[in-house]
Amino acid sequence: MERLRSVMVSLFALLLAGSVDGTARAVERENPPIGISAVVVEAPGSVRLRISLRDDVDPRSVEVQIAGRDATVVARTTRGAEIRSSTFALQEAATGEGAVAEYRDGWLTITLRKKEAPP
Repeated sequence: MERLRSVMVSLFALLLAGSVDGTARAVERENPPIGISAVVVEAPGSVRLRISLRDDVDPRSVEVQIAGRDATVVARTTRGAEIRSSTFALQEAATGEGAVAEYRDGWLTITLRKKEAPP
């Protein structure tokens, strides 16, 4: 059942990326004890983090910290006391400027722009 879930998440991520030419990359990364798992979808100019939050994580508390090629997701539980975090490695550096976030049905989707390579 877990294998089926993993395959379905990967297929969904590829559909979410909207790329059929092989330029998008989707990887599911999970850290179950802390309640944050994400599908990372990379396209030529952007990175999309599709974060699944367990019921005990307050979606309003979620912060994403970008440091080069690392995206760290930090959140508090609904009880407010416990902080949970997980770091996801990106293929290319991204920026938080102009980020777009949407929360729906237990999923937080954050779209980031990739940083332009220096000349």
